[in-house]
Amino acid sequence: MRTEYSKALVAVGEQDPNVVVLGADTTDSLKTANFGKKFPERFFNVGIAEANLVSVAAGLAYSGKTAFASTYAIFLPGRCVDQIRNGIAYPSPGDKKGLN
Repeated sequence: MRTEYSKALVAVGEQDPNVVVLGADTTDSLKTANFGKKFPERFFNVGIAEANLVSVAAGLAYSGKTAFASTYAIFLPGRCVDQIRNGIAYPSPGDKKGLN
């Protein structure tokens, strides 16, 4: 599944220059590094900071980017609920969440 996710991100990135991918220090395990190698200017590793990951993705979405925030599903809801609610759900900037 992670390999297919990686391939899909690269394919979408080739079609749309507004696609950006973000990770929370999970580039190898979630295989998002392939996107980063192909499009380094559109790849952001925010470190082990899932709440920051969501806030940065929301900000990029507000600026017209299609943001895929990639982290482990176990971390996203508990650590990011305020950012998801306040930065994505209420204003609805069109953000995408890539969950593995």
